[in-house]
Amino acid sequence: YETYTKARVDDNPIVIFNIAQDQTKAQLITIGNNYQRSDDVLGVIYDARLKIEDPFATSTLAPPRVIPNVGHAMGVWIRTTSTKGIHYIPQKDTPIFGIVGLDNDNVLGLTDVDRTDIAEAGINLIQFIQGSGYILRNSFTPSTTTEFNFTNGLFMRNFIKVSSIDSLQVAENRPNSFNRITNNKTGIISFLQSLWRSGSTNSVPEGETFGQSF
Repeated sequence: YETYTKARVDDNPIVIFNIAQDQTKAQLITIGNNYQRSDDVLGVIYDARLKIEDPFATSTLAPPRVIPNVGHAMGVWIRTTSTKGIHYIPQKDTPIFGIVGLDNDNVLGLTDVDRTDIAEAGINLIQFIQGSGYILRNSFTPSTTTEFNFTNGLFMRNFIKVSSIDSLQVAENRPNSFNRITNNKTGIISFLQSLWRSGSTNSVPEGETFGQSF
């Protein structure tokens, strides 16, 4: 899948990798290490698998059905970016909806130190937080390079890239002129300035989208 996303030069969508279930801390670190490299890894990994009410069961006492977490993780990201902005990662106020538990008992007793060790290998845990619910903890890619290590950083890059390409479609295949080139440049700069001023939702404090202010 990642090979496919790298070949899509216009947008490079982010993959949510689906890994084997019921992994221990040591196994998760090994899996993460196998994904790690220094360039932009176009994917994010979450553990564990999720339990949902069985939609095919006829009995109210039927055991939960275990499913991969990729669809629910994507839903949390969509809610986060649509309500807070493209620069945000899911946090405690954006829990996973529609699940009744986790399938990997190995992650239930892990400490914050354990979670940090696993995150440094490029894998993010899903855990239950009292008062918040089931949460995507951390948001690192398996990349070992700082500029590619944060999932929202890749989202931001792709958002800016796709938006810039789309804004230039009206000028595609037209004869070059200095005025057209200037207009294209002005349009892209205006778009970036609007991100600085109010973010992708038009309701973000100035400078927050880029993580800085003056």
